[in-house]
Formats: sequence, C-alpha cells, structure tokens
Amino acid sequence: MTTEIKQIGTFKNREGYEAQLDAGIRRIVARNAELGKAGQRQHLLAFVLTGGGTNLPNRFAEVEGASGTWYGTDAPYNEARTKAILGERAEQVTSMVSRDVAEWLATAILSRSIGEIYNERGRQAGSGKALGPSPRLWALSLTAAVKTSRERRGPDWAFLGLADQGKPVHTIAITFERKTWSREDQNLICELLGFNLIVEKLQEANFFEEGLPDQRIPISNEDLPGKLFSPEKRYHLHHKLLEREQFVTRATPVIRPAKTLEQLLSTDERYAVFSVRGVPGTDLAAQFPSSKFCALPTSANPLTESHRFICDVLEQLGYQPVLELTDQHPDKGTLTTADLMTRLSGCFGREHVRVSKHGYFADKAAMRGRNERTFAIGIDVAEKLLNPSFPRFERDMETLLALGARFLVFPRVLLNTSTGERVRKGLHEVVIPTKYAPLFQEVDVRVPDFSSTEFRAALGIS
Repeated sequence: MTTEIKQIGTFKNREGYEAQLDAGIRRIVARNAELGKAGQRQHLLAFVLTGGGTNLPNRFAEVEGASGTWYGTDAPYNEARTKAILGERAEQVTSMVSRDVAEWLATAILSRSIGEIYNERGRQAGSGKALGPSPRLWALSLTAAVKTSRERRGPDWAFLGLADQGKPVHTIAITFERKTWSREDQNLICELLGFNLIVEKLQEANFFEEGLPDQRIPISNEDLPGKLFSPEKRYHLHHKLLEREQFVTRATPVIRPAKTLEQLLSTDERYAVFSVRGVPGTDLAAQFPSSKFCALPTSANPLTESHRFICDVLEQLGYQPVLELTDQHPDKGTLTTADLMTRLSGCFGREHVRVSKHGYFADKAAMRGRNERTFAIGIDVAEKLLNPSFPRFERDMETLLALGARFLVFPRVLLNTSTGERVRKGLHEVVIPTKYAPLFQEVDVRVPDFSSTEFRAALGIS
C-alpha cells in the first residue's frame, strides 16, 4: 500500500479552464461598460496578491477597456512591503500566510482605494466635470505559500479574501495535498477560486443581466492534479453566515461504503487503517516496519488548520502522522457509523487515518507495535492524563511506562481575559510525577490556536 503520492499530477483540461477564465473576465468588463453607458453604477476591482495566483490581474489587463473595471494591483514581494500595506495590523501578524492577513490586506486595499477615488472625484467635481454614480469598489486579496524548488517548512496553502465596503470580508482557506500539485497548477486554482469569489459577489449585487445562469466556473474534482482541503468545508451553509464559505468544489476522498467500515470495525482486527489514498487496511506497523508513526487523536469535528500544522511538525520530527478517530470515546460515548463516516471524509488524503476501538491511551499502546506507541496531544489532554484522581491513573501510567510509550505535548497560547495578554501554557504548568516524566516531551512550537470546540460553539453546532 502506498504511503505517499510522489508523482506531480496534471491539471486536466488546463487550456479549457484558462479559456473560461479569459471569457469570464471579458464578460465582466463588457457588462461593466454597459452599465457605465446606461448611467448606472459601475464596479471596480482592486487586487493585492502575494505568493501565488498573480496572473489573475494580468488577464484583466489583456482585455480592451479593462480600465473601467480593473482599478489596480499591489503585489508586495517581501514581508516589509506587506506589513507596510497592513499598517497598524502588522503588529498582530503571527504568519504572513494566514486567513487574518488575507482579510486585513483586502480591507487595507479597499480602504485606500476608496480614499483615492473619493479624492479624485472631488478634484474632478471642482473642475466642473459632470460625474456619474460613484463606483462600487471590491478588493480581492491572496496570500499563499505555493510549491517552490527550495526546501520550505510548512504546507502549501492559500488564503483569499474579498472585501466590500461596510460588510465582513468573505474568506476562503485551502490546503494543497502534498507532492501532487505543481506551482503552475496551484497558481491556476488560486486564479479560478479568486475569479469565482468575485463572480459570486457580483451576482449577489445583481451585476449581471437578469435570468443568466451561474457565471462561476465549475471546477471538476476529476480534473485536479491532487486534492484540496479546507478546515471548514463541512460547514458550508453555516459559515456562509460568517462570510467564510468554502469554494464550489469539495475534497475528493475515496470513501468506502458504510457497510465496509462496519465490517472492519466488527472484525477481530486490532483497528481499521486507511492509507493516504483512503484505502482500507489493517496494520500500519506490518506494512511499514521501518517507519516511526505518531498518532494524533482527534474527534475531527471538524479537522482544523491546527491539526494539519501539528501533522507537518510531526513529519519534520521524522514521524509518519496518523490521524486517529475513536468510535468508542470514554467521555463522549459511541459514534454512529454515519457520523464516523462524515468525520472520516474530512481526514482522507494527506495523512494516514486510523479508526480505533480503544478510548484509553494504555489500551491503544498495548495493542500496537513499538513504532506506533507515540502520541501527539495538546496540553489540555496532558493535564487530564496526569490527573491522579482518575481511577485508572496509576495502572495506565505503569502500563505506558512499561511499553515505552511517548507523548509529544503541544502547548497552547491562550488569552488572559483579565490582562488581555496572550499566555503560553505548557508542560511547566503541569505536575508530573518524576517516575512518569520520561513519558512526556514538549514540542517547542506555536500551534495556530484554532479550536474545534470554539468553532462549533460560535456556530451553535453540537
């Protein structure tokens, strides 16, 4: 069974997608010109792009009469220039490639462009020139870390934001499946998603003629060179309310029929395992005896940017990450097959995925080989595990110690509501009996603080 996809895929029908992009841009420019001639309000697009997808404005530039639609482009190449655009927000930046930066860049460019247009219209009015309706301005931002020839830490991902005056910024977050996307194909999907985001908002603003079909470009999963992932893709309808809707295509995991999963879980196998291609198997250690594995237990409800970040760190530490779902959780009960399948569907594609029958770490470790007894946990889980009032505490700790298990503990940065300061919470705040100290090792990284629990609570989802 293959553990990773090494071949760069091909974006099928690439020329067809580029032709649709160019045709769609011509339609926008032509429609905007019609609105201007009719004395109606026109729409202007401003772009700020850093790291990928930078050809989208160039496609506008190649269309005759585009100056009535394309306001201009900022393409900051280095961090200093990007921070100059962000202004005071730059002090809050923890990563230049993030949803926040995409949102703030779009807002900054929109605000600056509106000010420029206002001043120019004032100058023209002062000179006696007759003016039509003030244009409606939109600002599209893209910040991306795309494939490069040099060694680079972290995932290939992109964040887009579209700002409209007086409204929340509509954002999109995507992560590219490892080793399957070329830089050119990553740029193209960013262009397509950016175009679709623009078109979606223009349609909501009744820009196009009445009765026209959806003008977005349909993106076929079968045409993509690899999979695309988004931490919020399961909440399409909910986060539309938060202006964080996912794009029109979805991840393409190979999901087996529910009865196949039921059969796997009801057999005497130790656990059900899925490779990165989503193919059911049984035993990772037997298939890859020379590899080191690290399990990341998760409810995957939903899988977030934090989970993906931790998996990237585990790879840098020399482990093959395994996302692990437990169908019988000691605190949360047993998942239905339908719920388990839904959660699994958000995991396939990048890491191995395991469905375990065992809710306790000691039971998990006892059923696995030596190269599978390492677990990645957050500081909150470490606190629960080290609570001496837990009935199984001493027995489980002794079992884990005897088996040579290991816990890689990821700290959190929490907001102190009293002082407003962000405080790092790590193992130094947890009492660890000396005997069990060898079981725990803190990983000195700052994990993006994207909580599944807080995300569900914000949306009112159980």
